[in-house]
Amino acid sequence: MKSGVDSRLTGVLVFALELALVMSPFSIISYVPKLFFASLQTLIFVDLFMEWIVHARKSMYVSEYVIVWFTFIVMVLWNLQAGIVLGIVGAAFNFIVSYVESTSIRRVWKQSHVKRQFKERISLLKSRGSIVTLELDGYIFFGSSVNIMAQVRKHVLLTTDELLHQRSTRSLSTSVMATPNFNSHRLHGRISTRNNAATPANMGLMALDDMNEYLSEYSADAPIPACRTRFL
Repeated sequence: MKSGVDSRLTGVLVFALELALVMSPFSIISYVPKLFFASLQTLIFVDLFMEWIVHARKSMYVSEYVIVWFTFIVMVLWNLQAGIVLGIVGAAFNFIVSYVESTSIRRVWKQSHVKRQFKERISLLKSRGSIVTLELDGYIFFGSSVNIMAQVRKHVLLTTDELLHQRSTRSLSTSVMATPNFNSHRLHGRISTRNNAATPANMGLMALDDMNEYLSEYSADAPIPACRTRFL
């Protein structure tokens, strides 16, 4: 394949020659110089070394390349079986470590596109501080469960300073929601421009308009901000 020979005739020719060697009444190998076998083994070694040690560096991570060298050295200094066994053990540990490090928790901003009623949106706005959306990247198994739990708690639990800031923000938000952003002068000015029809029904509509104006930034198409919470 490396020489560009991809025809089936090559396989047929190799099969015929090997069959002739086996069926020959005398040993052809006894007439071949020993230097030929040594040079053939050297050629195979150089080819495999360049392919799996030198050229393979571009397609491997550093940890995987270290395991390849470790397996090669054990095979040379000890034996083939020990190199294979220790190489498999090293590859297993490298797999566990790499998958634990690759698993990460990312906080994202998500929003539902459901059209909700006004009261439902008010309840959702009040509870948005207790909602956190997290996405998992990687794989979950026994080696990464502890790391995943630590990252989840990091995104969810609050520090002391964040807890004080969160309480002050919630208190301010509650006060604003309890006091709509309009006054009597503004209300009467708007009512007078509508044919001076200052009826209780019109006043109720204007109050609702002012409340909708205050909540315009939290429309159905706008994202609802999420804050970290101390609840888990």
